[in-house]
Amino acid sequence: MALFEGVKAIAFDLDQTLIDFAASRRAGLEALLAEIKRAGFTVDRSAFLARHRELNFRDDDVYIKTGIWRPSETRLRTLAEEFSLPADGFLKRMEEAYVETRYANLHPYPESEGVLRALSVHYPLFLVTNGPAAPQHREIVVTGLSKYFRRLFVCDDYGLRKPDPRMFEMIRAEAAVEPREMLIAGDWYEADIEVPRRLGWRTAWVVREEDRNARADRSAADAVVRTVAEIPGLLGH
Repeated sequence: MALFEGVKAIAFDLDQTLIDFAASRRAGLEALLAEIKRAGFTVDRSAFLARHRELNFRDDDVYIKTGIWRPSETRLRTLAEEFSLPADGFLKRMEEAYVETRYANLHPYPESEGVLRALSVHYPLFLVTNGPAAPQHREIVVTGLSKYFRRLFVCDDYGLRKPDPRMFEMIRAEAAVEPREMLIAGDWYEADIEVPRRLGWRTAWVVREEDRNARADRSAADAVVRTVAEIPGLLGH
């Protein structure tokens, strides 16, 4: 018997579930560092990247708890101040280098399209993603995944955010299924998995890093997977 037998509809998170957001961010940061060097400034690379990572984790935590989104410009302004970089016109150049390179290097994971194509034959699929509306819609367009989904739920379009239960109930109402017939796959436990599971959904927690996957609490979700490529087998396909 398949683990997810009885599922009739599936919701997918976007970033780090279907698309490699982390790789695009790394590319953006490399372009940013190149722009700093090109302008004749010097920063400690390791310290700069570590501080960006720290600010990003902080901002993600604030967003989940309060719904307040700090855009990349805010983080870059903080970095400019802390690393003695000019925060006038140069800040805009930094932001453009980062943002444009990030989108240019934003791609689905190699397995994502094949999985979505195969599953869309058997199930209605729904995309649900956090973040400011305009950037998230741009990510969807750039990565070309919208064609596989019955409906796109960019949370900011509705004035909500995961893990607000209303967001998940809206998706289930659109799918017109019972809670146990709804499956969600996502990488961020607090945003994607915890609340849907409490609501009675089936859950696939995507933990890509091998060491984190090995340490992940198997009782926290119905399944802990490395990639979405494992999901069809759990559905019996």
